[in-house]
Amino acid sequence: GGKHSGTTLTATVLGANSRCSLIPMESGAYSIRHIRNLREVFVKQTASVESDFLVEKTPDHVYQIDKIQEDWPESPIFIVTRDPVDRVASTLRRHGNFGQSVYECANDMAACIYAIRKPNTYLVTYENMVKNFNETVGGMCSFAGLEFEESMINFHENSPTWYKHLQHDGHHKVRSRQMKMPLFDDSGWGIDYLTKDQLDQVRFDCSEKHQELMKHLRS
Repeated sequence: GGKHSGTTLTATVLGANSRCSLIPMESGAYSIRHIRNLREVFVKQTASVESDFLVEKTPDHVYQIDKIQEDWPESPIFIVTRDPVDRVASTLRRHGNFGQSVYECANDMAACIYAIRKPNTYLVTYENMVKNFNETVGGMCSFAGLEFEESMINFHENSPTWYKHLQHDGHHKVRSRQMKMPLFDDSGWGIDYLTKDQLDQVRFDCSEKHQELMKHLRS
């Protein structure tokens, strides 16, 4: 899914299932920058994993859905998205570049639209996760062939330290700490963070793509 869309939360919840092992970092194995060097290595390294499922998340992987499905044709793939206003506000708060934040959001959502049309893909929204956790995660488990377990509800109690090698970075330290806290609903905060002109720009560039993605939500 796109950056700042809830991919870390989604992966942590899935990784809390007893049949899953979680990689608490972004491998980048299929990212545009690293795919030539890391793709084959990643496939070989994961062959020795004893769990039924290995959970990995790297936002840029949404651009490589075809190559991922070449290597993992039977694996369930979750596409994660978030309301574009909150998504842009989150990246703006980190990077301070509004134009770049909108550009990335629009491009990531376009990649999500392409990816969700592929087989073995399932759309997850951040909003559904924080508002209707049991129903949302239950649907994810059914899609993947997993049982919905209490450990997933209490994911924060045994969450690993995400981005352990990047704890010197304040942003990654905060994200890691968030995964050790109970779930809370902060959806909608971006409306108050962005200016009216910024809100208008986000909606102009991203609303149509967001609506197209919502058509793929499963009941």
